[in-house]
Order: sequence, then structure tokens, then C-alpha cells
Amino acid sequence: MKKLLGWAGIGLVLAGTAWAQETCHWRNISQRYYRVVGDYGSEIVSIFFSDGAFAWANDEVGGDAVLEASHWMANSNWIRQEHERFTGMIDFQLAQPTDPTCIAQTGQDVSYHENDDGDLQPGHSWPERFTIQADTNLVVDNLTGLMWTRNATAGAGSWDVAVVASHIIERFGYDDWRLPSVLEMESLVDAGELLPALIFLHPFNNLATNYWTGTGDTLDTNKAWVVGIQDGTVARWARTNTAPAYWPVRSHTTGKAPVPKTGQTLSLLAGDDGDLQPGVAWPVPRFTIMADTNLVFDNLCGRMWTRQIGIGATTSWALAIDHCTGMTLGGYDDWRLPTRREVLSLIDYGSPTLLPAGHPFTGTPAVPFWTSTSYRPLPANYAWGIDGGYLGAYLKTSIGGGVWPVRGEW
Repeated sequence: MKKLLGWAGIGLVLAGTAWAQETCHWRNISQRYYRVVGDYGSEIVSIFFSDGAFAWANDEVGGDAVLEASHWMANSNWIRQEHERFTGMIDFQLAQPTDPTCIAQTGQDVSYHENDDGDLQPGHSWPERFTIQADTNLVVDNLTGLMWTRNATAGAGSWDVAVVASHIIERFGYDDWRLPSVLEMESLVDAGELLPALIFLHPFNNLATNYWTGTGDTLDTNKAWVVGIQDGTVARWARTNTAPAYWPVRSHTTGKAPVPKTGQTLSLLAGDDGDLQPGVAWPVPRFTIMADTNLVFDNLCGRMWTRQIGIGATTSWALAIDHCTGMTLGGYDDWRLPTRREVLSLIDYGSPTLLPAGHPFTGTPAVPFWTSTSYRPLPANYAWGIDGGYLGAYLKTSIGGGVWPVRGEW
């Protein structure tokens, strides 16, 4: 590996060659590490960073070279900038001002329609998912870095009881337990499994059906968000409902795909999501309107979306998939229907519109929106759809689903 490092103005210039299975690393700029990964035949001629925000490069030989970024070099938490992949004699520009956090795969690995979630499996691949700690009462999720109690039900009761009981009680030597945010709770879901919707041979015991999250409902403060761990549903429930269980979590280490903040800043009770606001902070700006102003890039999650909220008429699930994968927009032909986890990444649980304040999207959404992820309990007939923050199962042959294309790999 040949490398040349030097300063040029306020940026960093790197020249070198990247071969199969090799990577070129260089220094931290603005608290972010960058590297280039190339397959056989790719040659990186130059990389230039200005305040960690932009990069230019040429690939003269052919092959495939990809820019990756990370906050944590030691943990190898490298996030692939798929939208900036370049081959041949092509210049490219890294458009976003911050690294995205990555969106994990949903776990669905069976396909029910060409180019659906199970076929393409977009998102960050899962490591060996869980590690039982030396204290066998504790489990660390190697994907998100969160620590969970191995006993999945600390108790049951109203939302207020769940928030307080999760937050104030010391457990197994740690005193920073809390109720998980709605996105943290959903991160456990394996959309390829059912009853429960957890990875096969998971290490947990005493599982309940529905779990409170620490995320209160902005639209109705008498409600809070619940995740059904048996199938993966995300829904609002009255805070006084005593049926859901609670499952404490704590931030432990940096995972491969750390969970971002939900956007909730309204606190309904000390120790809830709005109070603690756990997760990866959102970049500012959250979104970048591309040179083609019909396109928007999400600087948090590394996905490109159509600026129009939904395109065309509402349609059935299969036709929604076909429409996305058959379209060309902004010079890109790799559009697809988003997975359930990708659609959730757009939701701001602290916003009355359930999209981040100041977002650049246009149009009035037709809800629910289809996702490419089939509903595992009845996968031939139902798929996941999202209506605001609610994630539920919808009949695939229904023509009432909206279509919002996305592109991006990690």
C-alpha cells in the first residue's frame, strides 16, 4: 500500500492505490475518520477534504472504489458512502457535511416479490448479534451497542410506572438504566422472525407481547409509543394501559449501527425519551437538497429520497415495488421501495407532522406508505406500511398505499 499524506490549504490530500481487501486509512479530520476501500483494479488518485465536508477523487484504472467514514476508527464502525461510489474516469463529490449513522438490515431474508426487502436486503449487515456478559443477567447488542437485561420483563404497568421503575432502580451494578426509546426498542425487531420477532436463538427469556418505550406521543400526551415484540408493530397506547411490560436498557458501547435520537424533546415525565434524549445526535442540517432539486439527501442516515413526499397514485404493494425499481430520476436508476427501518428513520417523534422541523420535502403525503418489508406472520398477503409513526400490517393487494422511493445501500 503506497500512501502520500500532505497538507494543501485547509484540506488533506491523499494519493495511493487500493487493491482487493485492502483499505487506505488516514487521519481524523473534524472528529471523523475517512478511508477508501477499493476492489482489484481500482486506483485512488487524489482525495481532498475541506473542513471534513467535501471530497474530490478520480479512479483511473477501473474497478470499484468507495469512500467510507466513521466516528470510531478503533471499533471499525465504517459506514459506506454508497451514493458516492465511483468507477472509471468519473469525478465525485462528497455532498453531505457529516457522516451518516447507518440503517441496519431488517433481518428479512426471504423474498416475496423481486426487489423487495428480502431480495435486496439493504442496510448494514448484522454482526454476531448478542453477547451474554460475564454477569449472565446482562446482554449486549453488538449491532447497536445497547445493553439489555436478559430477563425481558422487569415488570408491567402503566407508562408512568414503567418510566419511573426503569429509570430509578440500580440493576446489576449499573445505575443508568432507562426505558428504551421507540427506535431503540424497534432495533431489536427481526422482521424475518415471528412470535417473537427476534433473531433466532436470541438469549432473552420471559418475553412479553408488548413493551412500553420511553417516547411519549407529541400529538396526544395521554399516550405513549409501544412496540409489539411478537410481530414488530409500533403503535400509540394510552399511558394508563397496564398491559404492556417494560424492559430496561442502557447505553453501553458503540455498536456497528448505533440508534439515532427520535427527535422527541417534549418530556412528559422525568426519565422519559424527551428528558434523556438518548441516541446519536442529528446533524445540522439534517437534509441537503441536491443539485437536482428533486432529490434530498438525509445527512443522518445516508439515504437519498425524492423531494416529493410520495410519487404517483396510491397503489398495491407489488406495483409500488415495481414502480420504484423501474424509475430513473436525477441520473440514478437504483431507486427502490424503502424497508420498514428506512421509513422509520425519517420520523421525528417530537414533531406534530412527524417529519423533522424545517424539512425540505414537498407535497401532501398519502398515507399509509408502503415499505418493501413483508409482514412475517402473514407474508404472502400483508406488508408493513407506515402512517405517521404507526407501523402496521396492510393487505398487499390494497390500492391505498403511497409510494416514496429511496436509494442508498448502508
